[in-house]
Amino acid sequence: MKLLHHAFRVRSRWAGFRRELLRRTGRAPLFILGVMLSFLLAACAAPPEVDVPITWSPSETPQVTVVVPTPEPPPPKTLVICLPNEPESLYIYGAASHASDVVLEALYDGPFDLLGYQEVPVILEKIPSLADGDARIEQISVSDGEVYFNPESLQAENLALGKPYLPSGCESQDCVQTYGGGSVLMDRVVADFRILPEVRWSDGEPVLASDSVFSFLMDAHVDSPTTKYMVDLTAGYSALDERTVEWIGIPGFMDAEFGTNFWTPLPEHQLGDLDAAALLEAEQSTKRPLGWGPYVLVSWTEGESIVFSRNPDYFRAAEGLPAFEFLMFRFLGETEPRQALAQVLSGECDVLDENLLPYEVWSDVRDLVESGSLTATWAPGPLVTRVEFNLQDGAPALRDAGARQGLAACVDREGLIQEVLYGFGAPAGSYLPGDHPLYRGVIAESDDGPLAGAAALEAAGWRDGDGDPLTPRVAQGVQGVEDGTELSFTLLVSRDPMARAVAQSLQADFASCGAQVQIETRLAQDLLAPWPEGQVFGGSFDAVLWSWPTLLSPPCENFAGWEVPDEDRPLGVNGSRMADRAYDRACRAAFLARPGSETYQRAAEEAQARLAELMPFIPLYARARLVVSRNDVCGLQIDPSAATVFWNLEVLDAGEACGEN
Repeated sequence: MKLLHHAFRVRSRWAGFRRELLRRTGRAPLFILGVMLSFLLAACAAPPEVDVPITWSPSETPQVTVVVPTPEPPPPKTLVICLPNEPESLYIYGAASHASDVVLEALYDGPFDLLGYQEVPVILEKIPSLADGDARIEQISVSDGEVYFNPESLQAENLALGKPYLPSGCESQDCVQTYGGGSVLMDRVVADFRILPEVRWSDGEPVLASDSVFSFLMDAHVDSPTTKYMVDLTAGYSALDERTVEWIGIPGFMDAEFGTNFWTPLPEHQLGDLDAAALLEAEQSTKRPLGWGPYVLVSWTEGESIVFSRNPDYFRAAEGLPAFEFLMFRFLGETEPRQALAQVLSGECDVLDENLLPYEVWSDVRDLVESGSLTATWAPGPLVTRVEFNLQDGAPALRDAGARQGLAACVDREGLIQEVLYGFGAPAGSYLPGDHPLYRGVIAESDDGPLAGAAALEAAGWRDGDGDPLTPRVAQGVQGVEDGTELSFTLLVSRDPMARAVAQSLQADFASCGAQVQIETRLAQDLLAPWPEGQVFGGSFDAVLWSWPTLLSPPCENFAGWEVPDEDRPLGVNGSRMADRAYDRACRAAFLARPGSETYQRAAEEAQARLAELMPFIPLYARARLVVSRNDVCGLQIDPSAATVFWNLEVLDAGEACGEN
């Protein structure tokens, strides 16, 4: 859990992503459909122990009655998605896993999708907005001891004498005041979410606002093993009527992502008699959940498969969705990746999940696509891979911003993607993917590649004194760096084959610019181990190659001074140990500004502009989200910010229907 805490540390943006990933609820199995499915999938031949009677006519000469067989009905239209593992539970507040996230796409559609780093309503009439009035900023009186949002700690706290607070109308640190007692006025965000009237649980009952409130209460309960970050930032969550839920944030919390603050409904009419602890184990919540999505669960054969059938109560059924009568998730376990690819070629799998396609088979995927044997669907994802420098305790050369900027210019990103990643990936110029709406590049791209990098290093005072390309450049007149210091450092990477291949490519690019890099490999969990034991978060490294996720809002706290790991903040996420007042000011402004305001947009831009000057990291690429399918499967649309690659599972189709689209 500590590793996950580092990856998804603070802020509602991580909570919104978790809620999107936790798109789960419950439903009882349909035993009759299960029996029907077993017959439909059985062989058509008569069992050998059954005698087939032959009828003779009563004449002396036997005559054979020719019976024209009744045509067999066509087999049910079934989609088979292969996953590496099966989920432990389908309860949204139970054991979370990639497998459960994928399987739950069959049970639920929404409540909203994250597409293109924006919220898109699915079972909601719309995403609330300040412009439309279904979201609003209210002024409220707050007194001693009441919960509020501390603008310095960026956490929910109790107001007390001497603590800072944002008075009503304040959007920056410039107007923060110190609490001196009595009642003070602050602002809070309120948002109303309205459920579509046609959305029903698969047992026919309507999905109600009270179902979402019930879900919130289960998430908030101490027995539910969930992070309480968003719960703590919520002052009220209630049903205004059968279809409308109101979320109220705590005073001072200007949540840029309030549009995600709708809790995934749970069927209170089915689960309401169980407490939070019981729901972690109950069959009806973990193995037989109700849902409102395109499919209903028919059977679960542990270790093998989960079978779903088309949901007749699906609110998009009138559109002919879902396209398949049956959906099967097969679990391949420890199957070797190339054997998984073979199962697509043989028709045993229609689609392979992204977790069955490690880097080791990307070259095979490329070759099979080029030969027309299968189809690969991919898009750059939210994970941005970067080289991050230790600005405090790393190699002396890395303390110079000019050296770091020159090194960034040395990297051939396009060559890296084409030659090392087999074309699966997109260049990144910031800690945000290039298609993020708030993206502003922090590096200047150049067609000269290493030549531009070498020139930048020369201009920054890093000289090639002996003309030998095998020896590193040395500092000459670089401020804060002793003359003669070599441009060399050690790069930590995980033992993952992709990471090692990327590191070797970087090593060659840096060498062409006159920088000497040694590569050291570590277990991935060691790279992410928290302070003080962890080598990165503990500060005992020069540079590290790793990937961090981006969600709706820029994760600027990754480089904020208040997130430097130490005794006071052992779970800080600033591995670079950068501490810059101008950057911190811009980053904090993004937390405090009103959602969607010019102040918020400007803060995101200023933070990235400051990173361009300081260059605490080198952005490399947005890692690909990749799935493989049979050529006659259509409808796969991979979105970089969606919870899974199967976010639009209901529209997947195959065969002749694909040609009509």
